[in-house]
Amino acid sequence: GFRTDVKNNRIEIKILEQFERNLGHKTSKSEIASWQNSMMYMSNALEDSEIPDDAGVAIEYMLPRSSKRIDFVITGKNESSDNSMIIVELKQWSEVEKTDQPGVVRSFVGGGVRELTHPSYQAWSYAAYLEDFNDAVLKENIKIRPCAYLHNCLSNEDIKDSIYRDDLKRAPLFIREDSQKLTEFIKQHIRSGDKDGIMYLVDK
Repeated sequence: GFRTDVKNNRIEIKILEQFERNLGHKTSKSEIASWQNSMMYMSNALEDSEIPDDAGVAIEYMLPRSSKRIDFVITGKNESSDNSMIIVELKQWSEVEKTDQPGVVRSFVGGGVRELTHPSYQAWSYAAYLEDFNDAVLKENIKIRPCAYLHNCLSNEDIKDSIYRDDLKRAPLFIREDSQKLTEFIKQHIRSGDKDGIMYLVDK
């Protein structure tokens, strides 16, 4: 269903409708444009016969008791038939500069160059939050695998500098040329469809 909505150029409209209904407020034109852009890349990454059509997809999922939102979630069963959740932190950044601080990078955002959280650290922090505070993750034995996808970024040099080794180990990062690697990562952890409604279990 997600891939059909992307193909028919209506995904950002559906996200906006649900965003306003569930969160109770509007958002910026730039965020709507980012959905239009990023969802196309995610749909391409999911276009593989080995990724089950009945895998679950959640977009802009707000963490319970938090203002933080997970950009993209894919759910299903792994090769051991355990419930599996992939968290994807999406970034529009085309260029990234390293800093001398672990977990911190620089990129052009909001009209200027700013210090920002490394996307791998950000994705991992969402996974850790759910593992630490969400009862369903423990009870339903949900395996969470975080990653980051910078689909506009052309260079690995700074974003994968050795200072970020620990972040990258916890949550692998993929850039523009890594679409197939992201697909392989998804296939590694989602082998069959989401029969248990994993995101509904987590949300409740």
